[in-house]
Amino acid sequence: MASNNQEYSVELEIVNFFEQTSATRSECDASAKRLVGGDVVPVAVQGVCSYTVYAGQNQEFVVQFRLKSLAMNLETVTLARKIYGSLVPEVSFHGQLGGETDANGKEPVYVYAMTRIPGISQLDFVLSQNVPENSPEWFIWRNSLLTDMARFFALSWKHSQAVSPVYLDASRSKCERELRLLLGSLPARFNPIIKRSLDSIPAIFSLPMVLLHKDFGDCNIIVDSVSCHLVGVIDWAEAEIGPFGLNLHSIQSFMGKFHLKNGWIRYDDYNILQEIFWSVFRREVGGLSSDIIQVIHSARIVGLLLSKGFTSRLANMPQPEPIQDNESGAYNMLYLDIGDNVSDTRLDMAHVQMRMQDVVTTQVHPTIAINSKLLPSMVVPSIKHTRDMPSNITWVYLGVSLIILNTLYVIERKFTILIRRDGGYELSTRIWNSSSVSIEDSTLAIASWFYECCTNHAHIDDRRRQSRPRRLLSVGLDEKPMRLVLSDTIANTTQYATLTYCWGQSLQLKSTKDSIKEFQEAVPAELLPATYREFIQIVRALAIPYVWIDALCIIQDDNDDWQHEAARMGDIFQGSVLTIAAAQSLDTSEGCFPITEQVDPNYGALLRVRQQQTEKPVILARIYKGDLRHSSIQDSIISGRGWTLQEQLLSPRIVYCMKNDVHWQCQTCYKTQTGLEFDAVEVFALNLQILAPFANSTEEENRQSHADLWRRIVENYSRRKFTYKTDKVPAIAGITKYMASMLNDTPIIGLWKRTFGRDLAWTAFQQRNRHEIAERTGLPSWTWLGYHGKFSYILWATDKPDVRQIQHNELLDWDIKWTGVDNASAVQRARIRIKGPVRDIPLSTFDEGQESALPYLNAFGESIDYKGKTSIPWRCSGVLDDGTRIKPSTYFCMLLWSYRQKPDRIDEVFLIMESVDNSNISTFRRIGLGRIWGPERTFDINNEMSISLV
Repeated sequence: MASNNQEYSVELEIVNFFEQTSATRSECDASAKRLVGGDVVPVAVQGVCSYTVYAGQNQEFVVQFRLKSLAMNLETVTLARKIYGSLVPEVSFHGQLGGETDANGKEPVYVYAMTRIPGISQLDFVLSQNVPENSPEWFIWRNSLLTDMARFFALSWKHSQAVSPVYLDASRSKCERELRLLLGSLPARFNPIIKRSLDSIPAIFSLPMVLLHKDFGDCNIIVDSVSCHLVGVIDWAEAEIGPFGLNLHSIQSFMGKFHLKNGWIRYDDYNILQEIFWSVFRREVGGLSSDIIQVIHSARIVGLLLSKGFTSRLANMPQPEPIQDNESGAYNMLYLDIGDNVSDTRLDMAHVQMRMQDVVTTQVHPTIAINSKLLPSMVVPSIKHTRDMPSNITWVYLGVSLIILNTLYVIERKFTILIRRDGGYELSTRIWNSSSVSIEDSTLAIASWFYECCTNHAHIDDRRRQSRPRRLLSVGLDEKPMRLVLSDTIANTTQYATLTYCWGQSLQLKSTKDSIKEFQEAVPAELLPATYREFIQIVRALAIPYVWIDALCIIQDDNDDWQHEAARMGDIFQGSVLTIAAAQSLDTSEGCFPITEQVDPNYGALLRVRQQQTEKPVILARIYKGDLRHSSIQDSIISGRGWTLQEQLLSPRIVYCMKNDVHWQCQTCYKTQTGLEFDAVEVFALNLQILAPFANSTEEENRQSHADLWRRIVENYSRRKFTYKTDKVPAIAGITKYMASMLNDTPIIGLWKRTFGRDLAWTAFQQRNRHEIAERTGLPSWTWLGYHGKFSYILWATDKPDVRQIQHNELLDWDIKWTGVDNASAVQRARIRIKGPVRDIPLSTFDEGQESALPYLNAFGESIDYKGKTSIPWRCSGVLDDGTRIKPSTYFCMLLWSYRQKPDRIDEVFLIMESVDNSNISTFRRIGLGRIWGPERTFDINNEMSISLV
């Protein structure tokens, strides 16, 4: 049997099968009942070439009806049972049903009865779970399954089968013939791996000849319904004798999954599972040399090609055709695209890894203290992505798993490795040989990117400059003193650059009511702090005549001027021709490129590795902690500030100046001085860096993705710090204005008119063993802007794209009064009226439920049977916004939205509220959020009420 990635209908599959045979379904059902008695029930997933049913008084037997041309070889099944024991069912043959093959090709079926192995298929196990695929529960289950699979394959290795020279030659010839057929038929990108596979055939056929299960997939793997331990392997009809390892590719699907759009997706514990499988396998077979393991890996690749490279592998069909690189072959192409191509990058990595252990172990310590005891560990590296850059730099994204032996503790770390192969010590850029950057070298790099962008990228000139700052600072290109000028006195097309930075604790040079007139004449260059001075030096080199620095261009002690400019901050950065970010400077005294004697944990340690062949160039490698596309920006000092988010997102071009590198981001590309280059959209998916590439479309079908983008933005925003909490509203006003255009929607203090009910479902992060009440600043209870701490939208959502989420409430009206500019000043009054299903829900907590990040709750006083962390008996979870523990009480709740993941389960997300103590009984305050699930609705969707929220 085989699973299908299309929508599956068991009845349709059965109908299709009986179109191939002269036997009828009723005859088969009667035969099964006659053989073993009891009711006859078709299995949930049917094979293409068979009809299979459960039967017997307790459904303890399986009866299968197979096409005669695909008859089961009982000798093979007997051999399998001899090798694997109780993992293989006993099978007996019971004759034929139907007449002989007629003119229409309809053939009879052979009847087989077999014992039913207790348990469920791996596919059914997956479908029965409702925990995320990268949860601790799934790690334990996959750990158990891969351990058992390693023992299963070890049994195969230890039971080699004697074959005749004729059989061996025929098998080898068939393998070579089919590989050559694929070589001439598959897309050219597979040619190198097919050629290497052909070269490895002699070594592969020197491995033990063993019994190979040819459909070792999730339908034919039987597991324990609770522990996921392997208890059986069924459907041996297509098994055959061949070199060990040809079916090992099948374990890949238990360590990851395929997505037709995104390709192969590894589970988070992929590297650990690989290590577990091979460690157990080696131990069970008594140890194998690395050379033998390499040949087994080659056999695995050959098996993958032969299994997935053809449209069909059924034994009774003509010579199968190779798949094509098109829509119909897309799924199998994904399998082939994960083939282990051994590129120059991997060869270089082999050399680099010999030298990188010291660097890695400083970040991933080889021991860990548990209960004050140091435990041994094992480091497992794995290359996740590689790419050769136009600059002759190779980028390698490496995962490292630290497995604490004899425990389930695993520590994951990520590293980026940059490799140069072309120069020894004579490099095209001095940055590779230095622990810091030169402002002169960096300015040259910035200038080349800037001019290329202005010349070749068409994304800036068409931008609408909605408004300009009130003042700009002239940098003196006109040979006049550096001074402040009013924007309305210069041409509207005049370019200016902006600076984003941290003020810090150092004394600022800033404009005040007393100094503004003086600065309009001249700003004393000798008083400029290092960050301003280096920023202006770069800008002058780019021939940009004006700059905007908030401390100088806003009168800091004039509240009206500050309010006016703060409300337009988004437009200021959006209209800038270039933004320079002093990304790692704590304050303005450090400059744009801070120099420190302290070791930067993210700094790329430089290794020089000479290869064994002395004529080959020295490999130079820099090893960075984390994903360089993400960590260099998101872990920088500037990305922790609240104000800088809109400065980063709205600037059309931004340069990040750091201690040992410079990063360029525009709407087209992302580049670094060390030689990396990525597409802007790819980096945006990691960093939320520049919005403009996503603002070109406002069609209805894109509205949801834009709404999700907003939620990602504000989740990021909630992790940032503010010197003044009152800045939280104006510091996102520019993004709010920008997103209003993208969404074609009306903002309501951080939420949106069209999706108000969905936007209400933000979840405050509760810190374990620490309950801090969030401080509010006069904002209404229902907006995340009034919550000072991290929050998330995704914790209550389903990650399944095919599950429809239904909003159950309606925003009736709202009354918002601002003290100044809308969405950029303090809130004077805020009240909304909303209508939706309501009810009282008795809630209480208990110690076991508090262990989860989102505490589980006892709802309606239901009896709880807690059996351990892999069995979750609760059906409700929730958290209060102030971080305190929910007290036993009855809470008034409103249903926000719901979704049904399974036919027997519906999830409902609801607001937890308390009545406001005044004469209006329909006025409430939000105090938290919850979710409840079960086979039936908890809320009566017809029991609606209109309430006011404040």
